Amino acid sequence: MKKTYIVLALILLTIGLFAQTESGYLMTWGYRYYGPMYDVIAISAGSNSFFIKSDGALQAWGGNWYNQCSFPGENIYQAISSSSYSSIALKADGTVITKGLDADQNEIPTSNDFVSAEVGNYSYYAWPWDDDLTNTTFFLALKENGSIAAWGDNSFGQCNVPGGISIRAITAGGNFGVAIAYDGSLITWGGNTLINDNVPQGNDFIAIDAGDSHCLALRSDGSIVAWGNNYYGQCEAPEGNNFIAISAGYGHSLAIKSNGTLVAWGNNQSGQCYVPIGNDFIAVSAGGNHSLALKSDGSVSAFGNNYTGNCGLPWNYMFTSAVSSGYRTYDWYFGSSTFFYKIVALRSDGALLGWDNNDYDIMIAENDFQQISLSAGYCLALKTDGSLLSLRNSDGQISTDTPSGNSFIAISAGSTNYDNEEDEYIRSYSLALKNDGTIVAWGNNDYGQCNVPTGITCRSISAGATHCLALKTDGSLVSWGASGSDLCNVPVGNDFIAVSAGPGYSLALKSNGKIIAWGSNNLGQCNVPTGYYYTAISAGVTHCLALKTDGSVVGWGDNTYGQCYAPLRYDYIAISAGYNVSCAIVRNNFVCNDDAAQTSEVIESCINAYPNPFRLFSGVTFDIDLKNKESGVFSIYNVKGQKVTSFNVNSTKQKYVWNGKDVNNRFCSTGVYFYRLVTNRQHETKKLLIIK
Repeated sequence: MKKTYIVLALILLTIGLFAQTESGYLMTWGYRYYGPMYDVIAISAGSNSFFIKSDGALQAWGGNWYNQCSFPGENIYQAISSSSYSSIALKADGTVITKGLDADQNEIPTSNDFVSAEVGNYSYYAWPWDDDLTNTTFFLALKENGSIAAWGDNSFGQCNVPGGISIRAITAGGNFGVAIAYDGSLITWGGNTLINDNVPQGNDFIAIDAGDSHCLALRSDGSIVAWGNNYYGQCEAPEGNNFIAISAGYGHSLAIKSNGTLVAWGNNQSGQCYVPIGNDFIAVSAGGNHSLALKSDGSVSAFGNNYTGNCGLPWNYMFTSAVSSGYRTYDWYFGSSTFFYKIVALRSDGALLGWDNNDYDIMIAENDFQQISLSAGYCLALKTDGSLLSLRNSDGQISTDTPSGNSFIAISAGSTNYDNEEDEYIRSYSLALKNDGTIVAWGNNDYGQCNVPTGITCRSISAGATHCLALKTDGSLVSWGASGSDLCNVPVGNDFIAVSAGPGYSLALKSNGKIIAWGSNNLGQCNVPTGYYYTAISAGVTHCLALKTDGSVVGWGDNTYGQCYAPLRYDYIAISAGYNVSCAIVRNNFVCNDDAAQTSEVIESCINAYPNPFRLFSGVTFDIDLKNKESGVFSIYNVKGQKVTSFNVNSTKQKYVWNGKDVNNRFCSTGVYFYRLVTNRQHETKKLLIIK
C-alpha cells in the first residue's frame, strides 16, 4: 500500500522577485552550521568548529545532530570547548552553559566564578557482544579559587577530581581529566591507565591539552611532552624548545612555534595534518578529523575532513541568495534511513554553488543566473535572459521537461516525499511567473498543484509541498492544490507584499510589516511573532524565519536543531528556511586593517607593546594612540579566547603597563597572548609573548 509518510516541503521562499543587487557572505544555522569567520578570538574543534568573536558572539560550523551548536544568539561568550557530541561555553558573567549529548542544564553547578571549562566524550562497547556504541559525556569547570567542578558521566571516575590541590589549568580527554597544579606539576584522574600511569614529572608545565586518549603538555622552556595512546603516532612530538601552543585531537596533534608557524603529527587520513603556510598563527585546535588555526588578524584556517561542513565554506566568494532542502533515502534491507542535505547559493557573479553532506562544488559551468529555488529532487534556476534551467540533485544533470522561453521573472520549486514500503520516490513540481503576470506550472499534479486558476495576474509565487500560494498584482492572495484541505482559504485583503508556502501551512506579509499565518500549526509554525516591523518571510518544513527592519532575523516553530536561533547581528539582507536548516546572506560590511588603505581615510596602527616578548614579573608597556579622536576598549586575551584584562581608552595618547596579572590578581602563565583595540572604526589585534 502506498502511503505519504513525510512531507519535506523543500521549497523555500525564492529570495527576491528579481536578482539581488546587494551581495554578502553566506551563513547557515540549525542542523548544518556555517558562517563568515573574521574578528575571531577563540576556536575549538571537536566534530564541529566553534568560534568566539571579539564582540562575544558564538558561531559554529558543522553538523548539529545532538544540538551541540545551538547556543542562544547572544554576545555573552568568553571561551568554548567542544568534543564529538557536546560543547560547553563560558559566559562573561562567570557561568557556563552546555549543549549536546547529556548536556542537562540542571546538572550544572550554580556558580558564577568559573574561569575555564572543558568537555570530554568517550565511546565504547559496554559488552563485547554489543553492536551499539555507548556514548558518554562529562564536563569540567575551573573556579577562581583553583578548585574544579565536575559533572556528567562518571563511569570511569572522570568526575572524581583529586581534592586539596589548587589548580590553574584543566583539560578533559575521552574518559579522563588532566590539570596543572599551582606548583606547575601535572595531575590526572579517570579511567585511562596509559594517561594515569605515565604522567610526566616536573613542575614547569604551562599548558596542557587532552585528546581522546592522549595528552600534550608544554613546558616553560618551550618543549612538548606527549603521552598516552600512540596508535597514529600522535605522541611523537617534535623535538625543540621553540613551541608556544599545543592541541591534541582524536588521533593527531598540533603545535605553534615561536615564529608563528604550525606543526602537525599523527593521523593524517583526512588531511588534518596538512597545515597551512604562514607565520602569523596564534592559536590551534585539533578536532576529530579536522583542525582549526587562528591567525593574528582574527581570521581562521580550517583543514581536514569536511563531511559535515566543519571546515566551512569558501569565504572568498560573495553571494546574493541561498536556499536549502533535505531529503530522506531509505535502505529497506537494513531498515534504516539517511537524510541528505543540500544548500545552493547564487554567487554574486551569477554562478551556482551547491553543497551536500560532503563538500561544495560549482553546479554548472555558467554564470548567468539571477534566481534559484531548491526542492528535494532538483534545483530550479532563472537565468538573466529570462529562461529557465533545472538540475537534478541526484546527478546534477539538466532536466529536459523545463518550459522554454525567455519571459520568466520568478520561480519556485516544490516536492513531496512518498514511500510504498518497497521503494521511496520524490514527486516534484515547479512554478514559474512570466513578465505578463501569468503562471506556468509543470511536474507532479497529485494534489492539483499544477492546476493554476485562470484569469489571474500575479507578481509573486511560492510552491509548498501539496499547495501553491501566489500574490496577485492587486495585493490580494490566491492559493490552489492541497486537495481536500482548507489551505486554499486565504486571508482577505489587498495589502499583501510577500508570500511563502510551507508543507501544510502558509505565510503572508502585509504592507504594514505584519505577518499572517494559516494552516497546520503542529510545531508552532503559525505562531508568528507580533509587531509590524518585518520586511521578508520564509516558510521552511517545520520552522519559519522573518527579516526585521533593523536587519536582524527572528525564527519560530520547530527548533530541534537550533534552526530558529539566528546568530545575533543586524546586517542580514536575505533569508531562507529549509529542512532543519536556516540560510541567510549577511552584508559584507567588514573592513580589515589590510583594506583600510582603500577607504577615504587611512587608519594607522594605534597599539604597540614593548618589550615583546617580555619576561614574567617584569611587565610590558603598551602605547595606545587613537589618532582619530575616538574612544574604544583595550583588552588582553589568552590563546583560548578568555579575557585576561580590559579597560576603556579615549582620544588621548596613553601608556599602559601590564604586570602580567589577570583580573583576579594572579600571574598568568607564560605563552602566547594577544592584545586588541576595538573602536567604532576598526579592530586591531597583535600578538604578545610572555617568557620565563
